[in-house]
Amino acid sequence: LVVPSALHPSEGAVELNVDLLPSAASIAGGDNRRRRTEEMEITAILADLLLPHVVDLSALCVIPGKYVWRLNVDVMVLTCDGNVVDVCALAIRSAIRSTVLPQVTAVAKAGADNDDGYRGGGGGGSSGKVSDDFVVDGDIAKASLPPGANNCPVVVTVFVLDKERGRNSGGSGGSVFIVDAQSDEAFCSSTRISVSVDPAGNICGIYKHGSAPALGDEGNYSGTLQVGRLMELTNLAASTSKAVVEMMDVSSAVGGGVDAIGGANSDDLLKAHFELR
Repeated sequence: LVVPSALHPSEGAVELNVDLLPSAASIAGGDNRRRRTEEMEITAILADLLLPHVVDLSALCVIPGKYVWRLNVDVMVLTCDGNVVDVCALAIRSAIRSTVLPQVTAVAKAGADNDDGYRGGGGGGSSGKVSDDFVVDGDIAKASLPPGANNCPVVVTVFVLDKERGRNSGGSGGSVFIVDAQSDEAFCSSTRISVSVDPAGNICGIYKHGSAPALGDEGNYSGTLQVGRLMELTNLAASTSKAVVEMMDVSSAVGGGVDAIGGANSDDLLKAHFELR
């Protein structure tokens, strides 16, 4: 529980930190400076595509202007053979769906009139004001998932090999679209697009990596992306994300659905990618 920012006094916060261990040599090649750059890039991408949609930030408010929940997300990449952004997003989604928050009740000041002045926590001396104190219910059975956690999106990165680099011709213009690319495939790609999609299929954000030429458009080196190509990539990402979410949900259901403390079980689909604590 922390004091909210002055700009968003009635919203909680989600903070992200990504650490690449030296063993993740396929990303940074053992160079500490390059590894730090990769960490900042991955953090920035996930902060744009994922964090605003991880949970309902307004529901993390305990006392407006006084106390809100801040969720700290720490991702540690042990090893990597490509597609690290997508795997980090899957790990975050599974961790959020396994997180429970205790029930917190604000305590009104003794002698104050109780007129449901819940939103009066930012003033001074007004009747019905909620005090800075609160009571945390220690009963784990009453703890619950952060509101909106089940709507946390996944991120799908589509890698594009143009017809000059790929021998096969797939998609329009001879481009080959690849998802869940390994390091070698990512190195050969001319362009990559990361798309965050929620379980309902809504596009939450799009991020274009680098400044590569437009996809499959010979002679166009402006670094822009044609609308038609963008629709192709987002449609592929949306269909892929739907399959990934379905696999995660099926895996949780097979594992029992909800564990003893009320959170979703860790997904078997991801056990090969990360350690969930």
